[in-house]
Amino acid sequence: KANLVGERLLNYEIKKHLSSDDLFDYYEAEHLLFDRKVLVKTLNANHIGSAQAKEQLKRESQKLNFQHNQTLLVYDLIETSDNAYLITEKPDSRLTLN
Repeated sequence: KANLVGERLLNYEIKKHLSSDDLFDYYEAEHLLFDRKVLVKTLNANHIGSAQAKEQLKRESQKLNFQHNQTLLVYDLIETSDNAYLITEKPDSRLTLN
């Protein structure tokens, strides 16, 4: 399992691992300029490099961004050659992460 805690992703610093599922890892991060806690959803170690999994995360970000009654605000989608990072507001603890 890849552990991103302590890593920096542009203006975001990964603070802690929250959970994982079959496809994604979920992290709490902090935007360093705005002092804002965010959720980072990224491909887990088993799917890094998978174009299909990366595309699924991109489609999810677009779907969330265009929903009228969205549950999460989308802040950013950061892509690298082998992964993607969906940055959203940190959900209320009552909401599930997937």
